Amino acid sequence: MERQIDIKKLLDNSVLSSPPQLLMKIIRSLDSNLTSQQIGEIIGQDQGVTAQILRLANSSFFGFKGQVGTLDKAINILGIKMVRNVVMSSSLISHTKQLNLWNINISNFWLHTFLVAEFSKELAHLVKINPDEAYVAGLLHDIGKLIIYSQKQEKSKLFTTPHSTHDILNYEKIICNYPSHEVSEMLLSKWNIPKSIIAGIRHHHDPEYSHPLSNVILIANEFSNIVTDQNYKSSLTIPAFKSILSRINLNQSRFNNYAARLPEMTRRGEQMLESISKNPPEFKRRKLSKGATLVSADENPLSKSILEMLGYKVDILHPKTIEEQEKMQQKKLNEEIEDEDIEPFNPTDTGTKILRFLNKFNPKNKINDGELDNKNVKGSNISETEEIPLEPIRWQFLVIFDKILPVKLPVGRKCYTINYNNTESEKNKLPFFFSASDLRELA
Repeated sequence: MERQIDIKKLLDNSVLSSPPQLLMKIIRSLDSNLTSQQIGEIIGQDQGVTAQILRLANSSFFGFKGQVGTLDKAINILGIKMVRNVVMSSSLISHTKQLNLWNINISNFWLHTFLVAEFSKELAHLVKINPDEAYVAGLLHDIGKLIIYSQKQEKSKLFTTPHSTHDILNYEKIICNYPSHEVSEMLLSKWNIPKSIIAGIRHHHDPEYSHPLSNVILIANEFSNIVTDQNYKSSLTIPAFKSILSRINLNQSRFNNYAARLPEMTRRGEQMLESISKNPPEFKRRKLSKGATLVSADENPLSKSILEMLGYKVDILHPKTIEEQEKMQQKKLNEEIEDEDIEPFNPTDTGTKILRFLNKFNPKNKINDGELDNKNVKGSNISETEEIPLEPIRWQFLVIFDKILPVKLPVGRKCYTINYNNTESEKNKLPFFFSASDLRELA
């Protein structure tokens, strides 16, 4: 049974009833070409945010530790756009620091929010929509959660067990009668945030909605969730994903290039939040120390980006094309025809083909321009046209085959394939947009 909540009263009584003034000044200035002096005058009115900007400029992240003593110098080092974005984030964090939340971790909330803003801005650049508007939308997309989870509630197992966005939204409707994105819409309307930003936020959970900003935030939100919520399970299907890419005029290759930049952006976002925080450990998330071997038909697969965002060190093995493999394999077979240990090449067994290719001809040992330094090969009489003897592949504990048939592995390895058939979960098959929760379920 749903609780009877007076949402208007709830909003009016919240610390968020009035927006942070510094945040609103920056948002109103987005269409202006402010000079560093002008942005400094806006920021300088808030001593707390000024101190945060100076901490960031003096952090090891930028290499100027202890050398930046004035706001003007900090702005020149960081750049107006970065300062503006950090100011919006830090003013929002400062404005809500007195909130006590139930069932969600405030540090993870802000890391998630900051990453969605950064990821949205990056994707907006790529698909040619306003990146400043995308950053603001990403920063404010979950603001309604602060209203919902500041209400006293029982500790729910939902947040410590695998859950999807749909599960969370249903929980929020039980607690507050409204899901968080609708509460965000109500609050931001009260703040007089531009309608285009509110519309993007209102529909960012709907993969069928055609608003480009909504699509951008949805993608950014999916990536951020797998970083900040170890129990998150994505509900994004392949047809819905392809539909989104089509609507924002992005092909799979360009999307994968975008995704490849996100692990580094994640590390940078964590460092920036740690720098501006008075209590840096709050923003640190648990890092995974294990490695993963990814065998992929793609040179730059989405699965590699996801694994790195989950904290894995990834060894990727891939042929550029099946045709190139066959030509190279045949060439080497011809050169080493006297080697009786070589088995006939089976062009129908893709997995074995790639495994044999990788085991036999490791790209790291290829000769550059036909030259070979024999001094580096002990006891060898290898000529300049031969290959250096290769060591077997070092398989990590976790092995994932992406668009490649799995092959037999050494004992003790966990082997999974990516499921691109949009079918229900199968044994040893990961969804194409997998998470830590999916890896645990299959372990």
